[in-house]
Parts: sequence; structure tokens; C-alpha cells
Amino acid sequence: MPEEASRILIVSHELKLLAVMRDALIQDGYNVKEFQSCDYLISGCLQFKPDLIVTEWEFPGTSALKVCEELTRNSTLHPLILAFSKRSNLEAIRVSAYSAGVDDLMPYGFSSAELSVRVYALLRRQQKTQQRPLVTMTKHLLVEVSTQRIYARTSKNKEADTELSALEFNVVYTMVSGIKNQIWTREMLLERVWGKPPEEHDLRIVDTIIARIRRKFRDKEIPDLFNTVKGSGYSFVDDIIQAERNMSLSPQDDTSRVLVDRQALTSTVA
Repeated sequence: MPEEASRILIVSHELKLLAVMRDALIQDGYNVKEFQSCDYLISGCLQFKPDLIVTEWEFPGTSALKVCEELTRNSTLHPLILAFSKRSNLEAIRVSAYSAGVDDLMPYGFSSAELSVRVYALLRRQQKTQQRPLVTMTKHLLVEVSTQRIYARTSKNKEADTELSALEFNVVYTMVSGIKNQIWTREMLLERVWGKPPEEHDLRIVDTIIARIRRKFRDKEIPDLFNTVKGSGYSFVDDIIQAERNMSLSPQDDTSRVLVDRQALTSTVA
């Protein structure tokens, strides 16, 4: 049975650019749907369920920033996001885009070849993530790769869905996959998570993403599990309990069972 083509949703108010992107991606074998604005993008995503969105960053009207932030808050949608901007050389634009959940940002005026390479690289990176252990448990977190969800035990011993974006999930999963207190430099995280060589002006993006994760954890009353290593980067300070390939917890699973499983596991390291 042939493998189903990846679904890609493209967004731009420029009809000619939409046609160029559509033709290039269809030629690459993808299933493509197009939008001319961000106004109905969320409803379009719910219907089409794209694996990846390619979107213009500066729009007349509804901003891509707001849509990306809404996508990251939606627990049923986890598309990769590739944005393009006429001002991608500005650090403020890069930081705001990555902070909103964008996985990659390219300059406006890109060629069909560059679009194809970036799309392929993002989808391949996602595929590699899905080949990792299905579930990783730490003392406070349950990380499920198949749905890109992270459940956490709060300071009040309750279960919480962290509601992280795909990019934030990959940052946490990368650090959880190491050993306790391993120091992750900003350069290491850029290479592992973004899949590109570190550039000096990109280092601040790592700090921004870690700050967003910490804020989401704090809002859910989850302990801060990330230690800032001055002059180096960050480390993950929770105890790693186990990684399983044959265990998968979906949103439809009984949450009480998850809690019982986690209590049993955490008691072994208490």
C-alpha cells in the first residue's frame, strides 16, 4: 500500500506566489491546499489536518503571529510551520516568529528549490522524532511522541497537559532524551532541534523558547525543571525513569490510569 502523501497548507495573499509554491510542492508529491489569508486558517487546519504549513509572515489584516499562537494553544493540531518574511534578517522578526511556534523562517524571494529543501528537511526531522521511544517518563513528566503531548505532575500532585507547540515539544524532548544535569549549550540545541548550524544572532531564540516553556509550566503550577547554566546554556534536572517504544497514551486514554502509572513509577525514585 503506497504511503500517504504529506499534507501541506500554503498561505499567501500573492496569487502568483501561491501558484509557484503549489506547483513546486505538488511536483514533489505532496497533497497541497492553499489559502489567500489567515482569516480562516484555523478552521482550514481542522478540516485538512496539515502536516506542515507554509505561510507568509506579514499579512494585510489578520497576522500570522496571532494564528501561530492560536495553533500552539490548540491541543488537536500540531502542524510544523515554515514561515517566510521580507524582514527575516531582523532579529526581532526571528524571535517573534520562533516564539509564536514557527519551526523555520526563510527570506522572501526564495526559489522553488529552497522551498522544497526546507519542507523536506522539516518533515524528515519530524519523522525522526516519531521514530524515537513512544513514551519517556521522568519524575514529573510523561512525554508522548505520537501525539506530541507532554503531561506533567503539578506542585499540587495533579495531572496537567502542558499544551506546548511542536517546537517547544522538540526542545523539551531533546533535553529529556539526555542524561540528568547534562549541559545543553545553545549551539547544541540549535543543531539538534532546528537542524541547522548555529549562528550567533540565533542564540537568543533558544532563550526565548526556554522562557516560553518555563512560563507555560509556571502557569500550570509545574515545577521548573530547567536549570540555567551561566555562560553555557541549560540542563534538565528531573529524574529520568524509563523510555518505552511499545507504550502509547492517547488523549482518549483513561487519565486516571496515567495518574496511577505515574504514581507507581515516581514512588520508585522518591
